[in-house]
Amino acid sequence: MKKQECNEWRSALDREVQEQSAAALENVGTELQFKLAKIVGEPLPAEVHDLLNALEKKLDRD
Repeated sequence: MKKQECNEWRSALDREVQEQSAAALENVGTELQFKLAKIVGEPLPAEVHDLLNALEKKLDRD
């Protein structure tokens, strides 16, 4: 195989790997956005809500 053909093959492979990596990262980002939206939309557990209320009251007193 000539050196130029080898370099062309490597360049094509590099481009394909970069495209696949970019697509995979985009998919991960999309999944994380959906999960974050789901988490943000859920109400806080009662224990956490009570702790936040207690903290707010304490901060208001100080």
